[in-house]
Amino acid sequence: MARHTTTIGRGLLAACFALAACAGGMHQRVDVDSEDPGVETGSKDLRAVADKMVRSLVGLPELDGRAAPPRVAILRVDNRTKELLDTRLFTTKMRTQLVMHARGRIRFVDRSDIASAAIGAERDAKRAGEVSAAAVKQLAGVDYFLTGELASIDRTRGDRRSNYTRYAFRLVDAESSDIVWEDEYEVKKVAVQGAWDR
Repeated sequence: MARHTTTIGRGLLAACFALAACAGGMHQRVDVDSEDPGVETGSKDLRAVADKMVRSLVGLPELDGRAAPPRVAILRVDNRTKELLDTRLFTTKMRTQLVMHARGRIRFVDRSDIASAAIGAERDAKRAGEVSAAAVKQLAGVDYFLTGELASIDRTRGDRRSNYTRYAFRLVDAESSDIVWEDEYEVKKVAVQGAWDR
């Protein structure tokens, strides 16, 4: 009887170790451009979107032939998808790439979460010719606002799920509110859902 109990105990102990190993899981480093499972936005999408927008912006005629590089403030990006996304990842990636590749042709004003209402205040200050040290410190003479919108169409039919996502960004003139540049990146993904996903 004691021998039988010891065998059961060893079996339970082995099972516990196996479960613990499974619970801890394995991890590995993968390429940031590798495909993510599912239809949600992944690192490959983020990098592709930023790359396309930066290439498009760098060739913008409005950035050439100016006495001083235009100053850009980043507005909040509207997320109209069903995903919980940190939209700052997109604008931060774009800003970083533009600083690296625009060769001083664009300057970014460091403002966190500038509100849309600030567009009017910025325009009024520029019209009034406020160039005092205090005004420059506060407003930094913004010429353009960079903003955008993420939107998606998500469909499920049986065990198949498809997701079309449009990532659009635009550059708005702080003085006139004219859209001087806009570009988009589109992607559609299809996945077969497992029993646990439904």
